[in-house]
Amino acid sequence: MTVFLVIVLIIGNLFLFSGAVFDDLADNGIAWFFVIGAIAMDIYFIYLIAQSVSKSREQQRIAAENNRIAEVTRKVEAFINKYTMMSLNANRTAVQFQIAPDLINKEVVFTVNSYKDRMAAIYDRYSLITNEIKRILACTGCISVDEKYSHLISCEDKLKQLKADGDTCLSHLASYKIEMLNDDRDLLFEMKLAFRYLLNSKKCLSESLTIKEFITSDKPSDLMLFRYENEPVILFWEQYYFCLFSNVILVFDKKGVFSTAIDPSALKVVINKETTSVTVSNGTAGSNQYIADDSKCISQGITRSTWLHTCRDGSPDLRYSYNPRLEYRTDTYEYVVVEFIIADKKVSFSASSGAVGDAFEKATPNYLRKCNNRHDPIPEFLMLVKKIGGEDNPQIDSIIQACNARTDANNYFCKLIAS
Repeated sequence: MTVFLVIVLIIGNLFLFSGAVFDDLADNGIAWFFVIGAIAMDIYFIYLIAQSVSKSREQQRIAAENNRIAEVTRKVEAFINKYTMMSLNANRTAVQFQIAPDLINKEVVFTVNSYKDRMAAIYDRYSLITNEIKRILACTGCISVDEKYSHLISCEDKLKQLKADGDTCLSHLASYKIEMLNDDRDLLFEMKLAFRYLLNSKKCLSESLTIKEFITSDKPSDLMLFRYENEPVILFWEQYYFCLFSNVILVFDKKGVFSTAIDPSALKVVINKETTSVTVSNGTAGSNQYIADDSKCISQGITRSTWLHTCRDGSPDLRYSYNPRLEYRTDTYEYVVVEFIIADKKVSFSASSGAVGDAFEKATPNYLRKCNNRHDPIPEFLMLVKKIGGEDNPQIDSIIQACNARTDANNYFCKLIAS
């Protein structure tokens, strides 16, 4: 059928454009059949070409519109990123961390609360500014990205002023910091080294979380309130961040809000060295969930021989032409299980590297010691007085302000400073 249509198209167009159908073949019905068929197919082809051109133009128009929308979207995103302010947790209530009262470092807790009380007005002002910026950037009621961009452009002057006011608030907040005191760099280094061994162990398994979730690089947002020379070890498990300094552990909830400060002795580290058997065949160790290349072999088994195919009496099966001799033994390897406990929260890891156990055995006796007995008792006393006397007692407030301003304070763990 296709061949016939092609013949009709070619012959019909020859008759049509040569003019023969109007002269010599004017009365030839077959010639007119070919001509009419060719004209019909020519019209159809012209229709297809026009439709293709129209479709191509429509696709180009859609592509151009999509590119334009993508460009406007990028401008909107850049606008939002430019004026979005950092989030602060001052007005958020932390999830309370339950622990024995004698393990709470009251000096640090009092200092943090004093800082937040002193900066309360600035925090409130900053919160109003950020909420207003969020309201403008949300563009409630804008249907298209073009409407959103036009709305943002019209509000740019107001956004600039709000951002400048917000930056001023941040500058005021940065003018005061809680400085960590008496932080033993060497002591903290030993703990960091032990956790680094745990992190770098070839195999490190736990039922509840991964090692990279536990030893995290994320910092809780309220940690910005503190000034310190030595970076803490930051752990995260069961919805809390634990920032380990040499003489205190700062606790933050999962949103990064400061919850409390506790004594290093609140952390318990239990180290158990376990053993497991591994079959070695022709020099290749079999797979084991606890053992890796960095594991320590504590005893080598007796090497025995067999064949790939054997008879019942243990002799080689002669029916097989390929029946290699196999040597095997059972070795005993050591791995380490480290359990971390704070209050009712526990997590344990099995590490293939024996260096993990050695590092924690070296670091923990010096780190997990009682430090709370070295704190300044005055902040604790002031907290008790304020609790008994009420929140709105002017006399108590003036006493607390005077104590906060004293220059002879004998703080051991931290102090509020003007930076």
